[in-house]
Amino acid sequence: MWTEDELVEYEQLKFQREDAMKAMESGVPLIAIGRELIIDPDWVEKVQNGREDEIETKLDLRAQERLVVPTPLWQAIVSRPDWFPVAE
Repeated sequence: MWTEDELVEYEQLKFQREDAMKAMESGVPLIAIGRELIIDPDWVEKVQNGREDEIETKLDLRAQERLVVPTPLWQAIVSRPDWFPVAE
């Protein structure tokens, strides 16, 4: 069982390089970036290479095929309007 201190809710963090590094240095065993990886599959590479300004932070609703998101997951995402930030 995780303690409250070990849980990190990705919705409360701005996942920029500095934030991720601070979280890792704090001893937190897990950083949840699943939503961010669905929005921008190159998130990790961009952070590692100092290209945070290129990170997509909103989901493009026309990008299912490019993002390679299976249809059942895509339907779950788009049917819950507050789950993912959406590009206008």
